[in-house]
Amino acid sequence: PPARICRRRRGKAPSTARPGRQPGPMVAVLDRTREFRSIAGNLARADSAQAAAAAAGPAPRHPSEFSRMTAQIGGDIYETTQKLDKLAQLAQSRSLFDDPTSEINELTYVIKQRIASINGQLNEVQTAMATYRQEGSRPRQQASHVTQIVEMLRYQLCSTTKGFEDVLQTRSRNIRAQEDRRVQIG
Repeated sequence: PPARICRRRRGKAPSTARPGRQPGPMVAVLDRTREFRSIAGNLARADSAQAAAAAAGPAPRHPSEFSRMTAQIGGDIYETTQKLDKLAQLAQSRSLFDDPTSEINELTYVIKQRIASINGQLNEVQTAMATYRQEGSRPRQQASHVTQIVEMLRYQLCSTTKGFEDVLQTRSRNIRAQEDRRVQIG
């Protein structure tokens, strides 16, 4: 049934209106109580259906092997980028007397190892992906999704590697500049 239209005056209710005041203009109000009750009932049924589904069996807790591997790779790339940022800060220091060479060398070694490890992990994921494709166990859309994720991770790794090379070049320039200053001072 259609909603009822009630007419009510805008302003305070007649029992609380002050004497001598004019009541406000008439305003049309839609009675949507039935619609509200219908929506509330639908939500209650949806909640009970979700509760029944949860009681029927727990959802899988572990993501697929592919998701776990790519999440690990993404985390490793992020951590490597954080180390690279720290290395960049250290490499830009130009002090003649307080040169953090040992810390820079240590971070350089760690970052090289991590990049090599991440590259190996990406190769493993691609190998597993190729095996899945050969078995025909993945639909076309899933295979496309997997390929895009691996390509995105490869791009992030390449970006990190390029940043690493840039930091090392900056460090080399700074070392040359320090040597030139030492020669001039000394």
